[in-house]
Amino acid sequence: MNTHNQFLHFAASGGIFGLLIFLILWGIIMVKLVQKHDLERLSLASFLLFSSLTENIFERHWGGILIGFFFLSLINLKKLHHEQS
Repeated sequence: MNTHNQFLHFAASGGIFGLLIFLILWGIIMVKLVQKHDLERLSLASFLLFSSLTENIFERHWGGILIGFFFLSLINLKKLHHEQS
């Protein structure tokens, strides 16, 4: 099934529960990035969310790789910040 919309895909495959988990996780990520004033990663996260409106980026090979690098960069940033403190 290709809905060409990640939000619709999660709603269709996981129901309201799946969509809510998707939205809550992205909400947490966005709030943390805004609190840290991390504009680079906030712009990347915003790009991924807006891309989700027109394509199932998490269902594609490049989307999984992109999201993996995104989360790894968030973890690496936290480690670097911890080491500098």
